[in-house]
Amino acid sequence: MNVGHDARAKLGLLSMTEVDELALKGVLVPSPDAVLISQGVCIGSGTILWPGTTLLADHPADLVIGEDCEIGAEGGFWLDARESQSIQIGAGARLLGGGACEGACQVGKGAQILGAIRCRDCQLAGGGSYRHHNPNERGAVLKGNGVARSINLECGDVIQAFGLFSEAPVRRQVEFHPPGV
Repeated sequence: MNVGHDARAKLGLLSMTEVDELALKGVLVPSPDAVLISQGVCIGSGTILWPGTTLLADHPADLVIGEDCEIGAEGGFWLDARESQSIQIGAGARLLGGGACEGACQVGKGAQILGAIRCRDCQLAGGGSYRHHNPNERGAVLKGNGVARSINLECGDVIQAFGLFSEAPVRRQVEFHPPGV
């Protein structure tokens, strides 16, 4: 009897074999034993799920992750779309550094959450990836650590905070990434 498999099944999570099989769909999971995923979560091809990533949903449509995302590097990441909440992660988004999303969150194409940030009901507009030549055309970014509740950012916006994100100013990404630097 595999106790870990039984526990995963009781919690409605993919078995380690099923996590391994995500590779057949183009999802990269370097440590399947260190990733927890609810049954039916939709994960796009090219997405990387690093150790410490947890993806929870009661219904498959409640948690959708686009293609070519990076989730969980630098400390894991927790996405919790249970209790009839919906979390949508756009293609090319990056969720790094031990953060979490709960409630109705939408992280647009190329948007980023960088750091131990607890997000609830946040909307980060999409745009180009973090490599896009014009920083103000990149997806929105939250970076630092702390609590972000009901934050709405437009393309090219960034909030850097260490505490409550609602108290920090919204800045443009060009301030962090000036041309020619």
